Amino acid sequence: MDTWTKVLFVLCVVGIVVSAYLASDSIYPTVASICPSGGILNCEKVTSSPYSYFYGVPVAFIAIFWFAAMLWLGVKKPSFYVYVVFPLWLAGAIFAGYLIYVELFVLHAICLYCTIAHVAGLLLIVPILAMLMGDDVDV
Repeated sequence: MDTWTKVLFVLCVVGIVVSAYLASDSIYPTVASICPSGGILNCEKVTSSPYSYFYGVPVAFIAIFWFAAMLWLGVKKPSFYVYVVFPLWLAGAIFAGYLIYVELFVLHAICLYCTIAHVAGLLLIVPILAMLMGDDVDV
């Protein structure tokens, strides 16, 4: 596995793990969260808001599938990879941008775990562009 594929792998696994934690929080909201819940850092306010659902589906579940798709595309690199990976990343980045906007300007609260997932997802552009440009480095 080349270096950029390893970077993509780590970022996707981080995104999947954090999103799985957030998904479990949406399934079992009565379980105490290990995220701050006061002031600007307030995961509970973010994850219990109507914005944490997209057409009735928890955003965390969508994130799990998105990170899994990015992981599969980045590791397997099927023949259609070059046509799909960037548009899929762009769709995720736009959605993450919307969620960040909602956190900052609508809810006035930041979810620490959501932020980790957003950063991991946005950083995926680095290995994706490197792989699309053929900058594979074996380590």
